[in-house]
Amino acid sequence: MKSKDLALGAIICALTVIMFLGANLFGTLKLAVLFLSTVFICVILDFSGVKTALAAYAASSLLAWIAVPDKTICIAYLIFFGNYAVVKHYIEKIANQKAVWTTKIACATVYAAVTYFFTNVFLSGALEKFNIFIFIAAADFAFVIGDIMLSKVLKVIFSRFSFRSGDKWR
Repeated sequence: MKSKDLALGAIICALTVIMFLGANLFGTLKLAVLFLSTVFICVILDFSGVKTALAAYAASSLLAWIAVPDKTICIAYLIFFGNYAVVKHYIEKIANQKAVWTTKIACATVYAAVTYFFTNVFLSGALEKFNIFIFIAAADFAFVIGDIMLSKVLKVIFSRFSFRSGDKWR
């Protein structure tokens, strides 16, 4: 790993943890901050590659778990928002759009189920009052809207700033 990649990863990690601490103070910002953390990982993925993106994700997950009092933010980032940029990167290499969306929704369903069970085990049944099927359906619906928004945001970012010569997000 080059030193510029390491430095960028550290900056992304620090920004992510600072944003999570801010979202802890202002509860209404949680979803926006989690979405922005995925954008950060997408940027580092495009600029420095998969290894650096995964390293930044791992480091920010660990630091967030230690520093952020609200563990729901940490769980959401750890299970879904942090690693989805890398997953999206590989899924979108599939040529068939139906297969892409089928894979994305299957991935979102797995993420939602893992989140449901992980949250109930580690946060004293925080989601037990929700029916798992309704929870997964709502998560899949929100995921589709979020993925479309993420693609549009990345298209705007990468059309204005050239990180790599690739044409992945345009």
